[in-house]
Amino acid sequence: MKAGRDEFIILNSALSQYTHTQFQEVYGPIAPVVWLNPKDAETLNIKDGGEVEFYNELGYVVVEAVVTDRVPRGVLWSPRQLTGLRGRAQNLLVPPTTQRIGGGPVFNLTRVRLRPRGDGPAPVG
Repeated sequence: MKAGRDEFIILNSALSQYTHTQFQEVYGPIAPVVWLNPKDAETLNIKDGGEVEFYNELGYVVVEAVVTDRVPRGVLWSPRQLTGLRGRAQNLLVPPTTQRIGGGPVFNLTRVRLRPRGDGPAPVG
């Protein structure tokens, strides 16, 4: 599934120490980060370590950017169960539809946009 113009597919996965949110009580909070490709960062004028918003029609989440070639262009990655810097859970960006096979949530089919924090008012949501 390819994202549309100016869109990203957001992927997320569990971290080895955080297979459940209760492990935040043991290891501390999950880092509020999103990884993006260096070429995408350059196009959007996003700096490594800078605050960014990833958002769609359902809302927005503010996190820290990690610029890395570990993700391809057009794809973002963040830890599952992430809560952003302003207390918003990334789950609010996932539509209420379910996958055809198994009926689970569509986490890894969610499309978002990304911008540096401070480029105007926050998106609605």
